[in-house]
Amino acid sequence: MSFVLNDGSGYGLQVAAAFEATARALGVEPCRHRCMEPSAIALPGARAAGSRLPCRRVFLGGYGCDGCPALVRGLRSALGPKGALIAPDGFTPVDDLAKAVGAASEGMYVSLPGVTAAKLSPLGQEIARRFGPYRLGSGGPAYAAEAVEILLDAIARSDRSRASVTRNLFTAEVRNGILGSFRFDRNGDPTYNPVIIFRVHAGRGLLDRVLAAPPA
Repeated sequence: MSFVLNDGSGYGLQVAAAFEATARALGVEPCRHRCMEPSAIALPGARAAGSRLPCRRVFLGGYGCDGCPALVRGLRSALGPKGALIAPDGFTPVDDLAKAVGAASEGMYVSLPGVTAAKLSPLGQEIARRFGPYRLGSGGPAYAAEAVEILLDAIARSDRSRASVTRNLFTAEVRNGILGSFRFDRNGDPTYNPVIIFRVHAGRGLLDRVLAAPPA
C-alpha cells in the first residue's frame, strides 16, 4: 500500500498522478492521498496518517521546501526504518536533502531524469569532458549538443518555414547519436527516457540504478 502526498503545485499534482497510475498498473493500490502545503506542513497530521494507515511506502509529490525535512523525519518515525520514502527530482540535489533531513533520510529513494556520464556515447563523454561539467537532470553540454544537432538537421530539411521545421522535428529519428538512438512521439517527447534512481546512504545520495522508462 502507498500513501501519496502532493504539494498542490502543477508539478506536484502531475508526478503524484503518474505515481498513482503506475502503482495501480503494478497492482499496488494507493491507500490515501493528502495535499501538503510547502509553506505550512502539518507534521502531527502527517505522523498520525503514517502511523494508522497500513502503508509501506510514501511518495512525496512536489518540490523540496523549508518544512520538508521535518515532514520526512515525521514520516520516517511513523513508517520505521523499513518503510520506503520516494521522491521525484523536485527533491534534488540528493546530498543537500540528506544533509537537511539527517539520519531519517537513510534509504530514501529520489528519481532524476537522465543518464550518468558513463552511460553517454563515446562522443557524448568527450563533449562532457571538454565542455562540462555534466549536470544530472539538465544534462549539460551533451544534451545541448544533441538538441542543436537535431534542430539544425530539421532546419536543413525544411522549406524555410517554421511549420516545416516543426514537422521535421516530430519526424526526426536519431540513430547512434550523442545520447543514443531515439525518435519523438506525437507529443514531442523522446522515446528514450532514462531515469536515474538515487538512494540515500550514510548522508549521501548514491546511484542505485538507471531505469529505461517505456516510451508509453
